[in-house]
Amino acid sequence: MSNDAITMVDLSAPTFRHPLALILAAWLIYLGMFGLLQVFNTGVGFEIWPIGEDRNWIYLLKSGNPVQTFQEFWALDHRNPLAAFWWLLASPIIKLSDWGLHAVAQIVSPIVACVTFLTVDRLGHKKHRLFSLMTGLIVLLWNFPARHDHVDRVMVIALIFTLLSIYFYTDFIDNKRTRKLTLATSLACYLIALSTYTIQSGAIIAVLFIAFFRTSGTLKDKLKYATLDCVIFFAGFAIYTAIWIHFAGSNSGFKIGLTELMSNAIISIKAFIYPPSVGQFIDLADSEFPSGQRATWYIIAGVFAAITVFGSTLASRQRVVFPPVGWVLVLLVSIGTPTIFVEAGNPTWGPGSRSIMVQQVWEPLFLVCLIFIIASILRPQTFRTAVAATLMWALCTKIIFVAFAFNHSQTTLTFYQRNLGVALRTLDEGQTKPINYIIRVVNPVSPKVGSEPTLPSYAATVIGREKTFIRVLMKAPSPLPSYDSVWRVGFGKDGVTNGGAFFDRAVIPYENVKVVDFDGLHLVVPTELDKKDFADFQVDWALDGRIVQ
Repeated sequence: MSNDAITMVDLSAPTFRHPLALILAAWLIYLGMFGLLQVFNTGVGFEIWPIGEDRNWIYLLKSGNPVQTFQEFWALDHRNPLAAFWWLLASPIIKLSDWGLHAVAQIVSPIVACVTFLTVDRLGHKKHRLFSLMTGLIVLLWNFPARHDHVDRVMVIALIFTLLSIYFYTDFIDNKRTRKLTLATSLACYLIALSTYTIQSGAIIAVLFIAFFRTSGTLKDKLKYATLDCVIFFAGFAIYTAIWIHFAGSNSGFKIGLTELMSNAIISIKAFIYPPSVGQFIDLADSEFPSGQRATWYIIAGVFAAITVFGSTLASRQRVVFPPVGWVLVLLVSIGTPTIFVEAGNPTWGPGSRSIMVQQVWEPLFLVCLIFIIASILRPQTFRTAVAATLMWALCTKIIFVAFAFNHSQTTLTFYQRNLGVALRTLDEGQTKPINYIIRVVNPVSPKVGSEPTLPSYAATVIGREKTFIRVLMKAPSPLPSYDSVWRVGFGKDGVTNGGAFFDRAVIPYENVKVVDFDGLHLVVPTELDKKDFADFQVDWALDGRIVQ
């Protein structure tokens, strides 16, 4: 093999025991478990359709023209130019069925798990394989974001390329800088990560530490190569950023306030160490299932966790040793620092709002490292392994239980949203003029009915007709000051304001408005409505008389 060859995987171990094979086996068992739960109608499974911001992407993919999709996304977002490529790549699967996007999301998790294993294993000189394997397994299972939609998967893809950039660069240094193609591949992965999700720029931090601490030779050599390689990566970052800001202009969102950064940095760091979303999901998991069912779900989660953790520990035949804490810290800092910088310094987002996009790797790496630190100080080796496996089993059980609850919530949302979509398509059939459907959620069968604000793309992708919009009336006040002006629907003498999708304040004539009632299962069109019919909703009433439909 030539010096320029790139070796991703060491296959010296028997295939059936190789950590990557164990991760993929765990993934297949995981899919099989969810498949069985769906067959037995437990409310958990794969029947999850595009939710929330997913609908924006479904709308952008409607044309089938890749160039148009790129142009429309750039006009909408003005950043992350390569993000559209991943949606286009996945679009054949997405368009296969209502569940296609969720299938794509399930495919991303084993990829990021395997890449995480390879990167941690490479950084640890392949001497900490059980630690790397367990980290990869938790990454595989930590596939619930802080929101119900799937848009975070593109950010996870960017994170994958950040990890690959670090992996290839480490391989380049460990092979005494002889594999030039590996360096080029690392830089290419860095630019792919950067252009997919601009915050993913942190690999350059790892480059600095890897070049300095893993380069053999004198201090002068270490400084020379660390400086040289950082300049190469920084040049790539600078050129990309300059091009991006040039084309995006004032819409780039690249605004960092030093005052906000200094005051919010600590809060943002805390959001990494213990993300608010974790507490939200634990609360969600405890409330999603009735108290009488929780024990059953925990048993199912515990059985799967036992098969995954104890089975992988025995099959790997690896020992529990003190983890490579220094390199773990380098990886955590590389992943987290750019996100902290942006979310703490940009008032548009705020602490904790962007870190959810990298938690699938950051949090498992942090938690598994803590477990192995605790276990590694124990004696003898058998007891040490037993403690590590037991703690990993407990963590895995909790994660799977939360995943069940999150999936159940997604499945329930899908059920009610599809009911609404089917009923609206039937109601809208034969219409020739634009209609704005204003939804009153009345006597809902679940609190999840109408719980998500509707985006402009929702009606176009669910009903399938342009210039038709859906607006769900809200009962709670606006969650953010920036939403105040569009949160309340106004019924005035000349028409309805905020009666279309969010952020469209145009006055809509009553002939283009239809108010409908939905309980999660059935849609009803009331014949007459007056002010008292909107008493429980965020509505401003300035109409003399009644609405007759």
